[in-house]
Amino acid sequence: MVPASLDFGSVCVGAGTERSLTLRNPGTTPFSGSVTILGPGSAVGPPIEPSEYSLPAGGGPFVLGAGESREVTVLFRPQGTGRRTGLLDFGTTACGSVSLAGDGGVPVVCQLSTTEIDFGSVAEGQSTTATFSINNAGCGTAVGFVSAGCLDFQAFEGAGAWTLGPGASRLVRVRFMPSAAGSVSCSLEIGGGCAPLPLRGLGVAVPVCAVLPELVDFGTVAPNQSRTSMFTIRNDGGGMLTGSIATGCDVFTVTAGAGAYSLGPGQSRTVTVRFQPTSAGERSCLLGLGGTECPGVTLVGAGDALPICSLSPSVLQFGGVTVNTSAEKSFVLRNVGGGTLGGTVSENCNEFEIIAGSGGYSLAGGESRTVTVRFRPTIQGQRTCGIGL
Repeated sequence: MVPASLDFGSVCVGAGTERSLTLRNPGTTPFSGSVTILGPGSAVGPPIEPSEYSLPAGGGPFVLGAGESREVTVLFRPQGTGRRTGLLDFGTTACGSVSLAGDGGVPVVCQLSTTEIDFGSVAEGQSTTATFSINNAGCGTAVGFVSAGCLDFQAFEGAGAWTLGPGASRLVRVRFMPSAAGSVSCSLEIGGGCAPLPLRGLGVAVPVCAVLPELVDFGTVAPNQSRTSMFTIRNDGGGMLTGSIATGCDVFTVTAGAGAYSLGPGQSRTVTVRFQPTSAGERSCLLGLGGTECPGVTLVGAGDALPICSLSPSVLQFGGVTVNTSAEKSFVLRNVGGGTLGGTVSENCNEFEIIAGSGGYSLAGGESRTVTVRFRPTIQGQRTCGIGL
């Protein structure tokens, strides 16, 4: 009783592997024969190299009595690649022949899971990853070294020295991070009999938002008055810089340049903003520019306090003055508020004359003007006069 076939699997050329079987007589009558390998020249043997299959144990003549058995060992040592077959014969009609089959394998066959990696389009400064595997399809041990990378490609996992037994594999991850716009390509060294792996990708220019200035200071403006200022959005990068400028915030209003924008490389847009405070105090806001590249522009300004007129004294008392003689008195006009106090000091009285401080004035908060008035009566009696401010 024997199996119909023996399969040796894949064996490296020049190496060897053994398979064993038991030749047994389960009957009651003895039988005899001779264990041999049939090779080229035999009328029943397949075309094999005689030395590829041999019998290190159990070969030659035998006689098996009832219930006896014999262990037979067959050695397969391929001398070439590909399928190798043979026939194990027992020299007796009591036992059928056993088919022998095995594959002669190359010691190292380095295979990659892909022939190239195309990372496609990636924005400057951004990254994407891809993976591939190194496979040993041979029957020996493969040894190699994956380089750390080249140009804008980096092998960040699986790089360095590697050793793979028959049928084993290794995963390698590669990152592509373009440092500039344009096509990039190089070959990653694998070693171990594998050809270098071509890598390629395209760096895409990204827009870069520049806001000039980033802070717009309107200074101090009187309530219900206004002041305008401008800022510029410019694309200092590549691609298209897009967004939408808000119409305003708080007491700041965009009077020109609001709405959607799309700026190519080097293009810009000028935006005009009006600051019109309604009361005193500091004001600020962040004007949205409607895009991830442009965070916004800061607007600041202050509403000035209203001017407050103070007169000291508010009445000039000249008392008794002899006819055709004169007396002089002064008062102080002061802005005790904010903003600008403006007007004109004048009089329209025959016997009262402004001799100092007449005419137009413009007084900031805390500023003052001294006005001197001369009284020269020409006849007796009480006189009054109002000074225009």
